[in-house]
Amino acid sequence: MTAARQPRRSALADLSPVTPVSPIAPASTPLTEPERPSAQTRGAEPERAVPARTSPRPNKISVYQDPALTARIQAAIAHTAPQEGLRSMSQFVNDAIVAELDRLEVLYNGGRPFPPARHGAMPVGRQPRAGG
Repeated sequence: MTAARQPRRSALADLSPVTPVSPIAPASTPLTEPERPSAQTRGAEPERAVPARTSPRPNKISVYQDPALTARIQAAIAHTAPQEGLRSMSQFVNDAIVAELDRLEVLYNGGRPFPPARHGAMPVGRQPRAGG
């Protein structure tokens, strides 16, 4: 007879959702965006102003996307997290949005952030089907 297999010990066994892994900043410490490289370290790109966060939590947005694209994002995060420092889908999407905003601002607005959009300027809901 073979010996009974011992269950594997989880890498999370000694962690607790109640006990934080790293210390939490005191409540008096304001939340800030991480520092971005200066214009000198990035080349000729101008410095971008990052709006101050007005609430302790970021806005939640919902988007429709192809399930195959979601799978590609999840695979990219899973396979590159140690090298890229990615921690979540939110971080990946936020970084991609910032990169695209930087590109659009350079291309269409002299590298400056666009002025705020007026209320109702963005279409909402699903886009109508083509040809019908």
